[in-house]
Amino acid sequence: MILNKIKNSSLSTRIVIGSIIGLIIGFVIGENAESLKFLGDIFLRSVKMCVPLLIFCSIVEATASLPLKELKTVGLKTLSVFFVSTSLAAILSIIAVKLIPINLTLTAPDSDAYKGAVAGGNIQETIVNFIPDNAVGALADGVIVQIIVFAALFGISVNIMKESFESVNALYELILGLRKVIMKIVSIVMIYAPIGISAMLAGVIGTSGVDALKSLVQVLIIVSVLDIIFFVLYTLYIAIRYRLSIIKLLKNSLNIMLIAVTTTSSAITLPVSLGDVPKKMGVKERISDFVLPLGNALNTNGSPISNIVSAVACASIFDIQFTTQNLILLGVFSVVASFGNPGVPGGGIVSMAIVFQMIGIPIEGVAIFAGLDYFYSLTRAPLNVMGNVYSSIIVGIKSDEFDREVFESNAI
Repeated sequence: MILNKIKNSSLSTRIVIGSIIGLIIGFVIGENAESLKFLGDIFLRSVKMCVPLLIFCSIVEATASLPLKELKTVGLKTLSVFFVSTSLAAILSIIAVKLIPINLTLTAPDSDAYKGAVAGGNIQETIVNFIPDNAVGALADGVIVQIIVFAALFGISVNIMKESFESVNALYELILGLRKVIMKIVSIVMIYAPIGISAMLAGVIGTSGVDALKSLVQVLIIVSVLDIIFFVLYTLYIAIRYRLSIIKLLKNSLNIMLIAVTTTSSAITLPVSLGDVPKKMGVKERISDFVLPLGNALNTNGSPISNIVSAVACASIFDIQFTTQNLILLGVFSVVASFGNPGVPGGGIVSMAIVFQMIGIPIEGVAIFAGLDYFYSLTRAPLNVMGNVYSSIIVGIKSDEFDREVFESNAI
């Protein structure tokens, strides 16, 4: 009976249960739990296997699907709002990790091999390395930032040509189909996630004990508080800059926020947002129908916050040093990775793996923090959803597609 309930529960629930089991195993059998590490390695390699093609297909779909006329007007406004808001979230996180020392007392497998290492390269080298000298090689080697740059150029080129050339449109449809297949593979891999995460956590707890649990709770608190701070600041900005009542702003979006919190999913909340934003927030449908779905894939304000804090925390486990320049790079990489959000179940874990790979942190660290992903989502999902709602308000006002009377009259 209980096993059937677990089997039919959501991925997030199973990951939480797996994490709890991993904690218990680690406490019970101690250092012997490290022998389970291979189960976690299988999960991590499976995730890593999917990332390059998934990112390529996602970026191509996002850039090639935008109507060219919209891309030149509403599209540019929308993308600029996405970029600025996500960058500000990253900046807030960087300031926080500079001010709040994060030194976790955990022992990770092979951590001595990284002791004293410095994360990432310098900014000049990084900018040059954004451009792949071999696109196929970038895909084969999993060089994420090069894949994103090539995919963006590829997608824009497809967008320009697909209406004129049937073969290019066929190529576009092929990539859409390939993305669906890769997403299916990811969903299959995520079935194994609770086992892999449980095994990795058991090993960490077995070698570090109670200190590991305290450390993870510390990271969770920092991420949650930063999510809330950014949401409050964003809300204040919208209210003051565009002269909107904070109370009415929150009341009109209450239903959206409640669903985001209870489901921890921006994708599930999207249909509600598409209905409520025009009817209650006063944004014309032409804008909301464009901004909200696009934002669901490209605008995840909470993603840089959880990824930056997790990366710095994980670096402390492996004794990898972060200079100020490295933190700036981490911020850039986190913003770039947020635009390549896979948008699949377990997407937060995949996104974390992408950032860790880009900055040079061992991917083994992902499993340590993957058990927190559900708890991250309790504040991250509402922030992501409201970030898209606020983006639609900004674009609507700038495009003269915002009805203040609707906004005022629907605050009940």
